[in-house]
Amino acid sequence: MKRHTSTWMKRQFEFENCAECGGDERDHEETELLGNPFAHCRVEIYDNGGETFDRFTIILDDDYVFGMSENPFHPQGFSQFCGQLSYDELSAVACRKGIKKTFNEVPEEVARAIRDRY
Repeated sequence: MKRHTSTWMKRQFEFENCAECGGDERDHEETELLGNPFAHCRVEIYDNGGETFDRFTIILDDDYVFGMSENPFHPQGFSQFCGQLSYDELSAVACRKGIKKTFNEVPEEVARAIRDRY
C-alpha cells in the first residue's frame, strides 16, 4: 500500500535520513504532535547478534512483527510474518528482541526485504 508523502515530509528527509531509524520519508508516518507535524518511525529493527537463525525482529507500524535471517531472499533464508501483537505482548517479548538497529546497520538485503513489506 503506497502512502501519500507530504511536502513537509519530503523536505524533512531531503538531505539526511532519520537519526533514530536511518530511514527516509518512506519509513515514516506523518503525525501531529502539539499542533506540529512529526515524523513517526514506522519501523523498528532488532538484531540478536546471530543467536538464532531468525536473527532480525522487525516491527512495522507498532504492531506487525516479522522475523528475518541475514539473507531473507535466499532459498535457505528466512523472512516470515509472525503476527500482529498488542502493546502488552510486544512488551512481554522485549527482552528477546536484541539490540535496536537502523537501516544503515543491517545487511542491504534485510533493508530491502523490510521495505518490500510496506
